[in-house]
Amino acid sequence: MATLDPHRLWRLGGVAALVAAVVNVAVLLAGRALGVSFDIPTAPSPIGPVQVVISTIGPFAVGLGATAVVASQNPARLRTMQVVAVMVTALSLASPLLLASDPASRVALSAMHVVACGAFVATLRRVDPQRAGRAVRSRERTA
Repeated sequence: MATLDPHRLWRLGGVAALVAAVVNVAVLLAGRALGVSFDIPTAPSPIGPVQVVISTIGPFAVGLGATAVVASQNPARLRTMQVVAVMVTALSLASPLLLASDPASRVALSAMHVVACGAFVATLRRVDPQRAGRAVRSRERTA
């Protein structure tokens, strides 16, 4: 059985987290330009680019760490971690949907959650050694 390469996980995960953070900051800036308030009355301060970057990269890093531990001995658990990521994202959507003060803010903040989840799931698909093995075997058959 192929094993998960933790260095590859962290390298690709780091790049994906940065890309997700950049996309989420772009969503924030585009939303602001379009008049979206991003107002959450219970937040201690207004949502800005720094908060968006921290809120994207922090949970992403925690997820990568959990994946490294859970899938280190059994790469088949990568699929489980993808499902967990989607479930955590679904639960995390409650925050913007319930706390944002207007519909446009709810949509934009929810989109940021989905961007981070998509990048995380894509990272796990890229580092899956079983998936890589299937791709190699598939190319060998067609050659």
